[in-house]
Amino acid sequence: MNVNDKLNALKQETGLNVYPDVAPVSEKDYFVYTYEDERPAAYGDDCVTADIAYIQLSLYTQLKTEYMDLKHKARDYLESSGFCVTSIQSWVDDTMIGTDKTRHTVFEINYTEARKEREE
Repeated sequence: MNVNDKLNALKQETGLNVYPDVAPVSEKDYFVYTYEDERPAAYGDDCVTADIAYIQLSLYTQLKTEYMDLKHKARDYLESSGFCVTSIQSWVDDTMIGTDKTRHTVFEINYTEARKEREE
């Protein structure tokens, strides 16, 4: 399963860049996503009919950035795009990316998708 296009579309919703796995050091406010787990989600006629991907989406912002609106825009976009948002947590990390402190907001999300039939 590949939902990268849906995750990358967060840029249009929030104005922030979105990266898989790691961002350039020069970025200040941005999203990074990582696939944590993918597995079968449903079965029928002795075969898998749907898969689920568990994804961690991180929003990194400077302390001076008003992040609440970004957090809510991201949540609303994810839910309207078929993701299940199971948790959102925020905390302040120690020195990162050239700033004294960085706010780290983590969205625990998952996406379920029917498998396409394979031609044999």
